[in-house]
Amino acid sequence: MEQRKTTDLLQSELDRRLVALYRAWDVLEQTHSGKPIIDFDLAPKRDFEQIRSRQDVLRELEAMRDTLEDDSSPVHDLVRRRLTASITYLRVLLGEVLDFRSYIRSTLALNPRFFSEEEISERKEIAVNRLKKSFGLTFQRDEFKRFQSVFRIKDDLPQQFDVFRSIWVPQLLRHVEARLNDYRISVEFASEDAYWKSWISGDLSEHLIRLQINVHPRHFWYQGSVESLVIHEYCAHAVQMVSWHERIEEKQLPEFLGILTVHFPDQFLLEGLAESLIYFLPSEDCKLEPMSVVLRDLHYYVLSVMNNLHILANEESPGAALKYALERLPFTSEDVIEREIRDRTTNPLFRCYQYVYAIAKESFLNALNPLDQDQRWELLRLVYNCPMTAKQFEEISGGLPA
Repeated sequence: MEQRKTTDLLQSELDRRLVALYRAWDVLEQTHSGKPIIDFDLAPKRDFEQIRSRQDVLRELEAMRDTLEDDSSPVHDLVRRRLTASITYLRVLLGEVLDFRSYIRSTLALNPRFFSEEEISERKEIAVNRLKKSFGLTFQRDEFKRFQSVFRIKDDLPQQFDVFRSIWVPQLLRHVEARLNDYRISVEFASEDAYWKSWISGDLSEHLIRLQINVHPRHFWYQGSVESLVIHEYCAHAVQMVSWHERIEEKQLPEFLGILTVHFPDQFLLEGLAESLIYFLPSEDCKLEPMSVVLRDLHYYVLSVMNNLHILANEESPGAALKYALERLPFTSEDVIEREIRDRTTNPLFRCYQYVYAIAKESFLNALNPLDQDQRWELLRLVYNCPMTAKQFEEISGGLPA
């Protein structure tokens, strides 16, 4: 594996114009819809001009993409794909209708893939056997209440978060260099009727990262899920953002690569790392809690089913997707499944973004599982240091299945 070359930075004027445009678009969206465009901002603070409308944003995005057409360097390729993602997403916000596969290719730069029944069954078998062996529970609908009584957290969620953070962050920093202590991480508890159980964002020029944990009744918090959350949000997302920010400050990455929004193709890398790290950070010296291992394997199975649900809901019908999921997810209520289908079909952001999880996780596991410990961390350190598309990750990891 070779280190990605980042010396082919964007021309500085274009770099700054891109940062300014996205910040102006972010202000526009928050003013008119209350929804931000930027979730992580790693670029230096500067003044920028306001923009009047989405149509003006679209014209600027298209003009800037045109300036990159003849450059094939990795950085320019990523920037061009980011701009294509934003142009596509903005056109959909403005009312354009796109078929599902075109939408995913243009935003996430991925080709959707329906997991085979054999793959789904293998992932289920691992989870079900673990659940039975460790806790004597079966994966059936009439066992769901007993599962909840065994696994559900009562009232110590914040305390558990502190405990697992104290365990896993030092473990990660044995492998990855990041000046995490230079940043303030604010942990907040929210109650939103939304698919997410946790959400991380930040303004790193202010050295501020914000982690929100969703305690809405839509979600159940189980013993083991907090340990997974710490590894996913803190050890993966937060440390990765700190690492990218440090490289931007050192002018090893263009400033625009520090502007993150969830319709970007970068989400493959972010979520692939966050979803797979729980398999590779534990060691002989520091293991996951037994409940965390069970939930980790159940989560992979559920994500795989949701991958197929997402495709069915968009390409066949919500009814077909609901039937498919109800037959395979005995620990998920019909109401929750219906909300997932609604988010993944009617919300322009979630229609693309929520597709990324399972396919990114599978790709990372396929790339990392054959490697020895040293090789894994060599690859993971590249991911911590440099934004890239799914295709670029495939190239540095030696090639993954299409």
